[in-house]
Amino acid sequence: MFTIARVGDTALRELTVRFTLSGSAVNGIDYQQLPTAVTIPAGAFSANVRLTPVNDSAIERDETVVVILSPSDQYEVGLPDHATITITDDD
Repeated sequence: MFTIARVGDTALRELTVRFTLSGSAVNGIDYQQLPTAVTIPAGAFSANVRLTPVNDSAIERDETVVVILSPSDQYEVGLPDHATITITDDD
């Protein structure tokens, strides 16, 4: 699970945060398809992006998924600006 958080006054409006995906795992193949944006609702400080690995019978090495926050005119990207999850094979 990736959690994307914001600071400041949250009551006024929702905030859509864009991000890119990288790493050795492939979106939609090694894990269920993820979007490239998440909306933090008005009144909330964060939103989650759930990573669900695809269980297959292939024997694979550990693979990574990296979410990198994208800059926007609507918000400033703070630090850390990225996070990594490692998918470990269960076969």
